[in-house]
Amino acid sequence: MKIAIQFFGHLRTYEKCIESVKKHLLSKYDCDVFMHTWSETEHKTKTWHNHNSKSFAVDEKRIESLKTLYNLKDITIEKQNEVKEDILIPCQHNQEKSQISKVGMKFMLYSKQKVNELRIKYQKAHNIKYDYVLVIRPDIKLKKDFILNFVDDEIKTQQSNNTRYCACNISNSNDFPIIGNIASDIVYFGKPETINKTIDILNKIDFEKHQNDMWNPETLFNQELEKAGILSHFINYQYKQDWEILRRPDKRKIRKSIITLKIKRNLFHFHLLNILPIPFLELKLRLLGYFLFDICIGKSDND
Repeated sequence: MKIAIQFFGHLRTYEKCIESVKKHLLSKYDCDVFMHTWSETEHKTKTWHNHNSKSFAVDEKRIESLKTLYNLKDITIEKQNEVKEDILIPCQHNQEKSQISKVGMKFMLYSKQKVNELRIKYQKAHNIKYDYVLVIRPDIKLKKDFILNFVDDEIKTQQSNNTRYCACNISNSNDFPIIGNIASDIVYFGKPETINKTIDILNKIDFEKHQNDMWNPETLFNQELEKAGILSHFINYQYKQDWEILRRPDKRKIRKSIITLKIKRNLFHFHLLNILPIPFLELKLRLLGYFLFDICIGKSDND
């Protein structure tokens, strides 16, 4: 099969993921690879996970490396506009504990659109017909071969040309695990016409309209696509088991795992070596019934 691979979004940990992508995907098919990314390797907008990693410039040396590593047919690198005003949209699926940047989501969808345009331009110029188009981020590490043959047979049987097929996220329940849609916007594929329509629809979403009723972005995306006649089916390619998002170490979390110090009006909290697997010392002293000394060495869930 002839497959177009469309990488979108920030590069993040691409250098730690590319070998797995080559092994489990690029080496399995006749692939043309396209990429749209940004001039910095990390995002600046608000995300649900609050992960904070160091960002690097995507300079000429890095660009040449990308072209070689991925054997790119085309690539575009852009600088994100400075975010002056943003709306943080709470997610209802976890009682609004997560908030997503409207601007960040628009950046993501824009990146998908631009890499899709690269593929369409190349496809027309070289008169190529792709069997499928796969949309994926550079920070995705594959752990299992991405097998399209069986799915291809099913699609031909069903003649379902208005369906996109998404990698899945399965809950931890032992009795009745639920196939969830979390991260279904990160790894998915479909016929070229379906992907074209998918990306066009998603770029027209009015996020402000949904800022008070969004379960999570993936659910909103799937609902808007279904309204336009595009179904989102899940394949048994599970997050964490078969693929994962690979993030750089978060310096704040590393520091916090070694030492934490909090001093407030009535509290002195000192926690050392939270990185250890078990607690070795936990001591709480209250002075004069008011001031609390909280000292811990080893693993604790209090931070």
